[in-house]
Amino acid sequence: MVMPQNWLFLGSYKKQREHLLKGVSWDLLARLGSGAFDTISGEVVNVILLSLTNAIPKNKHFIRGLDVSESCTAIEKTIQLLNAEIRNVDQKKQFENPESRVVLESGAKLSQLSTYCYSHPGINCGDTLRFLVKFWEINSGASRWSFQQTAGFGQSVIEGLESMFLWEDGKGEFYEFVQSLDGRLGGSWYRGQDAWRKRGISISRMHDLHANLYFGSVFDQSIAVIIPNKKEYLPAIACFIFSSEYREEVRRLNPSLAVSTSVLAEVPFDLERWTKIAQEKYTNGLPKTYSDDPT
Repeated sequence: MVMPQNWLFLGSYKKQREHLLKGVSWDLLARLGSGAFDTISGEVVNVILLSLTNAIPKNKHFIRGLDVSESCTAIEKTIQLLNAEIRNVDQKKQFENPESRVVLESGAKLSQLSTYCYSHPGINCGDTLRFLVKFWEINSGASRWSFQQTAGFGQSVIEGLESMFLWEDGKGEFYEFVQSLDGRLGGSWYRGQDAWRKRGISISRMHDLHANLYFGSVFDQSIAVIIPNKKEYLPAIACFIFSSEYREEVRRLNPSLAVSTSVLAEVPFDLERWTKIAQEKYTNGLPKTYSDDPT
C-alpha cells in the first residue's frame, strides 16, 4: 500500500493503528518522505510504502523498516531503498509509544520530557492584522496592549519579541470579536495563560523547530511553550531543546510540517545526563536577556 506518512503518528488515526497492530502482521515499512514521485512536486506529499499479512502477529513479530525520507529526489530514494539499512522493531512494542505511534527506532526506555514539564499551546487571535502590531508602532494607549512572543528565525536563543497584542485582560475589543464568531475559535482564543509570567522555552511548531527562551508574556499559536515543573529543571531542559538531538527525537514521532503541542514533550529525556551538560555549558546560568537586534 501507498499511504500518507502522517497516518503513522497523528492522534486521529490512533484507533486504526491499534486495530491493525493487533490484528495483522506488519512486514515491511518504508518511509519515503516528500519528493518520492517525479510527477508530484511539493513538500506536502509525504508517503510510506507498507506491506501487511492478514494474520495475527506472533510474539516477537518484527516490523522490518527503512527510512529514505532524507533523500531529496525520487532517483536518490530508489537507490536508498535498495541499499539503506533495514531496521527491526518489535510490533507489539509500538503500543508503548505515545498514542501507539509507529516508529522505526528502538532503545532503552527513558522518562518522557513531560515528566518534568508541561507544554502549552498559544493564542489563536483570528485576525492578526487587526490585533497584532510591532511594539514600535504603539505611541498611545499602551496599557491596552500586551507584549506577545512569536516564532523566531533560529539565529539566536532570544528572538520573537517584536509584537504586541490587543489583549486588554481578555475583556475588550478582542473579546467582542471572539464572541461575534459564534464559537468558531473555541477555547483557542485564551490558550496558554497557565504559562504566562513564568520562565521556560518557546518552540516553533513548524519546519526546524527552533527554540528560544520564553519570558512569560502572551504568546501566539506559531509556538508552544515548555514550562518546567521545578525551576531547577530549566537549564537541563533548555540544553536538550536547543540541541539537534531534541529535534531528531521529535521528528521520529512526528515528521509532518507542523507538530502538535503535545508531541513536543513526549520525547525521551535523560534528566541526569542533560543536567551535567547544562552545568558545563551554563556555568553562570542561562543566557542573559540581551540582543543586538533593535527589533
